[in-house]
This record gives sequence, structure tokens and C-alpha cells, in this order.
Amino acid sequence: MCRIAFRAKGGFTLIEILVVTSILALVIGVIVACLASGIRVWQTARNLTGMGGPALIDVAIFERDLSRAIPFYGIPFSGEGTKVSFAAIIDPSGAVSNGESAMSGAIGTIQYSYDRNRRALQRKQWPYPRPEPPDSTAEELTGGVEGWILQYCAWPDANRLKGAAPDPNLTWDYVWSNPTNIPGAIRLEISLMRGASVDEITKTMFLPEKFFDANPRE
Repeated sequence: MCRIAFRAKGGFTLIEILVVTSILALVIGVIVACLASGIRVWQTARNLTGMGGPALIDVAIFERDLSRAIPFYGIPFSGEGTKVSFAAIIDPSGAVSNGESAMSGAIGTIQYSYDRNRRALQRKQWPYPRPEPPDSTAEELTGGVEGWILQYCAWPDANRLKGAAPDPNLTWDYVWSNPTNIPGAIRLEISLMRGASVDEITKTMFLPEKFFDANPRE
């Protein structure tokens, strides 16, 4: 009698299939995470553009100027809801100096103001003791700004010397009424156009401690 022998074909075991499935799941998970991260970056960039990227850059310039503010007897700090001026280290040429050259400049006045009619933020500076230049010399920083509101807050000198943050329960005012000193913090509320809607941005900026004596008594 003739017998025909059938040889079983080779295949994957259950363990091999599970290992391959696990590796594929891991690779797919990494790819999805990378795609999700890229989408988040793209959405963030789109939101910043829609909320006024140039305006956010100007807010950073404003914060940098505030970091150079000093108490100076010849230039009182003046703060209103849409206008602020203060003594600071400036570039005598009138340019916006960078942080590295700030300390090599001269004492002068930096002023920011919001023009409601033009919906624009303006900046100008001039060295001490020169008089304030006309508004026509102001640099227009940002257009399309629907609102630019400033509030001012002070806190005890002891906290200032210790570098502590101001008490959140302290009062914020739309006018700074102490010309002999600078506030401890400024809160900025800016409204920017985003298509047919208006976006609100709130940022709190802390002013520096008095790092040298700018009020000579002699």
C-alpha cells in the first residue's frame, strides 16, 4: 500500500505574533505622539498670529523697559490707565537698546501711551534733562489694538527687599499717585483683534528693586 506523507508548513507561534503586535503598537504610538505634538505647535503658532504676534513682541519690549525702571528725583513715575512714563537707563541715540548695553546708557524718560483714535500703541524716550519731545516723534509700535489698560500696585518695602511677590489681596489702581517712588508691579490688559472677535490678554510685570542710588543728596 502506498502512503503519502504530508509535511506541515512552518508558521508563526502565538508568542511571535504577540511580540510583533506589541512592536507595531509601540511604533504607531510614537508616530501618533509626534503628529499630535506637531499639530499642537502649529495651532499655537496660528493662535499667536491670530492674537497679534507683533503686539506680543511689543509687550515683551514694554516689560524689558520696565525692568530698567529706576527711582530718580528728576523724573517722577507717572502712571495712568492708558499712559505711563518712568525713569530708566536708555540709549542716548534714541534706539531701543538691548539688555547688554542698557547699563552703559544714560538716565532718561521712557513713555508708553495708547491712542484710542488710531488704535495704536506708541513709545518715545528722551534723555534727562531734555524736555519731552512732541508726540509726532513717537514710535508707533502696534496697530489694531482695541484696548490697552494699565493698573498699578505697591507692596511693603520689606517684601521688596526680600524679593517676595506682592500679596494678591492688595489693591490695584488705574492711577499711580506716588511720584516719589515706583510701583511694585504693573498689570497690563490688552485687547487684540482676531478676525471678527476680540481676544483679551492679561500680564503682570514686576518692577526691579532699586539697584543703585539714583537720587544723589549732594
